[in-house]
Amino acid sequence: MNDFDTQLTALLDDTAAQIDPRPNFDAVRSNTMTFRPDRRGGRRFPRSLGVAAATIALLGGGVAAFDARGGGRQTVSTSSDPTGTVTVETTPKTTVADEEPVVDKAPMPVADPVETDKVHDDGPGDDAAVDFPRSAHLGASELTEGTMVQKLLGQAAPGETIKAHSEFGSIYTVADSDGKWKLVLRLTDVPVGTVVPVRVTFSRSPSVFEFEIERHEPKVEEDPEPVVTTPKPAPEPVVEPKPQPQPKPPVEPTPVAFTVDLGWSYNDDVYMKQGFHGSAPVGSAVSVNSEWGAVHATADAKGNWETLLKLTDVPDGTVVHVWVVSSASDHVVEYDLVRDRPDPEPEPEPEAKPFKVELGAFYDGDAYMKQGFHGTGTPGSTVRASSDFGAAETVIGPKGHWELLLKMYDVPGGSSVGVLVTNSASDAAHDFTVVRPESEPEPIEFTANAALTESDADPMVNEYWGTAPAGAVITISSAYGDGQVTANGDGVWDARIEFASVPVGETFTVKVKSSKSGTFHSFSFTRVDASS
Repeated sequence: MNDFDTQLTALLDDTAAQIDPRPNFDAVRSNTMTFRPDRRGGRRFPRSLGVAAATIALLGGGVAAFDARGGGRQTVSTSSDPTGTVTVETTPKTTVADEEPVVDKAPMPVADPVETDKVHDDGPGDDAAVDFPRSAHLGASELTEGTMVQKLLGQAAPGETIKAHSEFGSIYTVADSDGKWKLVLRLTDVPVGTVVPVRVTFSRSPSVFEFEIERHEPKVEEDPEPVVTTPKPAPEPVVEPKPQPQPKPPVEPTPVAFTVDLGWSYNDDVYMKQGFHGSAPVGSAVSVNSEWGAVHATADAKGNWETLLKLTDVPDGTVVHVWVVSSASDHVVEYDLVRDRPDPEPEPEPEAKPFKVELGAFYDGDAYMKQGFHGTGTPGSTVRASSDFGAAETVIGPKGHWELLLKMYDVPGGSSVGVLVTNSASDAAHDFTVVRPESEPEPIEFTANAALTESDADPMVNEYWGTAPAGAVITISSAYGDGQVTANGDGVWDARIEFASVPVGETFTVKVKSSKSGTFHSFSFTRVDASS
């Protein structure tokens, strides 16, 4: 052991003797974080950089500094000022101070070694002081795109502001309701090899935590040179000559005979169809012939062929002679086919129903009166309703039901009109008397109404309604839209009209006319701005 080690050991022993032992060794805390290079995508990038030393106040007034980076000897100094700090030197010391430090022998406190302050609750009747511990620790660190990122965390008074400051970047945070805090300090443009001091301060306490973070030169790992070994040449094997395979004699293809077979047949109103299939030498042509048409086929690679002969306009009962030949054979195959179209199924006889007549709806208009009739009878037969003022006919449907509407013109008021209803498939006849009311109905006045005078919709829509003589055609027109409706039998009409592409603020006129009136009604309609 050299002289320096001897003096340092003695100094530490004297200092330790003056401090009472304590079970909580967190009174002196140091944080160490090492940045290491990393590989990404085959290239080497510095992933993280090294961490450094923290200065921690010793209980009893002394201050100890520990070098977290290693590589040098640690120096210890003391001070009677409990807030004093020392800086860890990473270079080896070759000398020791001539005077031994004076250590304050105050009794060791029992409280946690972290910094605290006392905050008084402002609530009524409660003046008790509450101690809040303050601490700061280094967390994870990394190097991202040349930026050093260092996480710090610790404890403080709830709501207290904590600041981490350095010449390469600073950041603030606030302790949560449990007194916990954490932040991420980003240090930009830090030169390689620079030791960056970082101070952590608290807004409600003079407590100060200091750290040093050093950016190291990233180590680039070199790939080892590949070791190339030259294998010893293997002895050349003795190659014995292999017997050469003898070519196989060519296989003569088996000749394919020409054959013909009938396939499926079908007859309809237009075509007579007959299928043929069989075998023939590969690639040979096969022809199916008749007086009514012909068709051709070619034998495939396996000697198979098939075709369909379609014959048109062949009369029923005709015998069609067909012969089939091949280009690779003198053989001829003949058939006689008969056009035998199946007889169509007869239409079922309509089910006869008794001829019945019942009165339907009645309507009395200005020019004519109408009477409806309906009933049953033989399907396909004709029903006729006749009178002195008009007649009407209809055909009974396939299910035996029928209905018709008899219009009778210029019938005087109060007249009784006889109507006779007959059926072509029945001898029965039915008589009815239709009475036109004595007094003429009062004329219906033409009126019109509009639901809206303005709208912000796009497209704009408005509803119009009113009265008019029954059957009158109501025409609604404007520069942006129009339409037509017909008044019903009670003289009531209504319409819903859409007006497209109307500019905002535009006011236009909508006219309503009746085909049975010489007057018209007009309404103004305005498009307003929806946002106003």
